[in-house]
Amino acid sequence: MQLLRLAWALTAAAVCFLLLLILHNHILREGQLAAGTCEVVTLDRDSSQPRRTIARQTARCACRKGQIAGTTRARPACVDAGRDCSQLSSVLSHLKSPARIPRLT
Repeated sequence: MQLLRLAWALTAAAVCFLLLLILHNHILREGQLAAGTCEVVTLDRDSSQPRRTIARQTARCACRKGQIAGTTRARPACVDAGRDCSQLSSVLSHLKSPARIPRLT
């Protein structure tokens, strides 16, 4: 009798674990990205010109601290931000108004 109760308890625990795993994967798939990953949201191809195809894609990324959205092997990815990127962001953060940005004419 004790062995039967133990078997039922282990079966119920396994079923609960599988349900939680499926639910967790479903929630991640619905709206949230795992840290350090990117997904392609839209992909447009323009073949209006002969012998030329222009492809545009929009990506959504959830990068970790110290990473920026970039590309690796022509796919969107989170890449490590180098020293130049951090310097650029510090320069841009010191600009107080859009009027200070020089215009290219």
